[in-house]
Amino acid sequence: MQILDFIVFELIPTTVFPFYILYIVIVLGPLALSYLSSIYVMILGIYLVGIAISALITPHNLTLFDVAIAPIFPLYQGGIMKMVRFIAFVREVLFRDSRRDDYVPPRIRRALYGSEG
Repeated sequence: MQILDFIVFELIPTTVFPFYILYIVIVLGPLALSYLSSIYVMILGIYLVGIAISALITPHNLTLFDVAIAPIFPLYQGGIMKMVRFIAFVREVLFRDSRRDDYVPPRIRRALYGSEG
């Protein structure tokens, strides 16, 4: 179930995202920016409702920093991080970057990949 969850909610949306943006730009042309901006405003509204609910439920007081970050967060989470994940997936599939990654201990790399890890 965990692999299915990853495929449905991470892999497919992440790999489709750049092509979806390209499709929107091709189909809508000059209206693409206003379309994407309206989606951003809707996501920002949903995000602000989530912040308001969490502020009511938890004892955390909102700071000026929280308010300043609110308009940036949907763009960061919905656009920038999706592209970072897309690049990471592509690099892993094409170049198998995790074989040279120091995050995995050497003995585990040797067990998984043999002497080349």
